[in-house]
Amino acid sequence: MFTQTDLNLTHRIRFGNDNRFAVAFDFNVLNVFNESNILAVNQNKHSGYFGMTEITGDYVTDINKLTSTGVLADYAAAEAQFAVDNGVPIAWTRNVAFNQPIAFQDPRSVRFGFRFQF
Repeated sequence: MFTQTDLNLTHRIRFGNDNRFAVAFDFNVLNVFNESNILAVNQNKHSGYFGMTEITGDYVTDINKLTSTGVLADYAAAEAQFAVDNGVPIAWTRNVAFNQPIAFQDPRSVRFGFRFQF
């Protein structure tokens, strides 16, 4: 979907011998309807490193396992192991900002321009 509408108007006035010169006035509006759509969300499920090496002891093997098969079960197991090892309730290890917006469209901006062409 289109989420931004821009507007650009230019008016040129020619003058001089054989209309060789011109003055141009520009009016440019970015994000005319001042939309504030979400551009990015927080994708970090946890607020920090949570001890993946506790599953097998090999960081590379654990990450490969998480990114291939059984992702959800292994992720939950790693999270539970972190909570046990560190004495932290599982709910505290989660990133409370997960899936929350972190970037929005820029607000409306208006620009005026003047050009002399020769």
